[in-house]
Amino acid sequence: MSPLEGIVRVVADSDLDGLMAAAVLKASKPELEVHFAHPALLRAGKLDHLIDRETAICDLPFHQGCGLYLDHHFTNRPDSVQQEEFEAAGGVCHWRDTPSAARVAYDLMKDRLDLSHLEEIMPIVDALDSGGITLEDFMNDGPVIRLSRSLSISDPDHMQVVLNQFSTGVALDEILKSHKSRLEALRDDRKLQEKFVQERIHIVDELAICDLSDTGVRTNGYLVTALA
Repeated sequence: MSPLEGIVRVVADSDLDGLMAAAVLKASKPELEVHFAHPALLRAGKLDHLIDRETAICDLPFHQGCGLYLDHHFTNRPDSVQQEEFEAAGGVCHWRDTPSAARVAYDLMKDRLDLSHLEEIMPIVDALDSGGITLEDFMNDGPVIRLSRSLSISDPDHMQVVLNQFSTGVALDEILKSHKSRLEALRDDRKLQEKFVQERIHIVDELAICDLSDTGVRTNGYLVTALA
């Protein structure tokens, strides 16, 4: 029996890992509806209306009410009692110690359908989600990294387009080409961020401090740490 038997929807994290995990499942069952979210929304009960035994959850905290749970984070892993109760009630728990949730989904489905079109991107997803990306690759800011930065819960239409491209077998090069203008804009934004961070960063007792107040520029700790 397919692990997606009875599953009609997926709720996944809105980063590249969550999207790729959902894409693997949708490749196996194209009629799946996919919703993207954040862990805080699930923990706050904001997604309870979407979660029942017909729901698969990917790359998000465990929820006792779902039908299929896939993840790789130790902090999300149900304890033995929770898992026993979940499975006794008909749920399927597929938690694995892998670099990414996408890898969990990939390993679950790879013997059931052709996922060869995902072979090129899977190592990059693993590296991005597990902290295995090199400093050089991060600073080079290649197109796949920029694609990952383009994903946001605030732009659900873009999320669905990328999801459908990966799930239907579009080649990675073609996916990147189709989002060329968006990725170029992200490249230019990143250069601006680097400029401001380099101008405003200073280190005190090995602590990097970067004040971007009143600049209108937003970035994250990864860029600050890399430049420091």
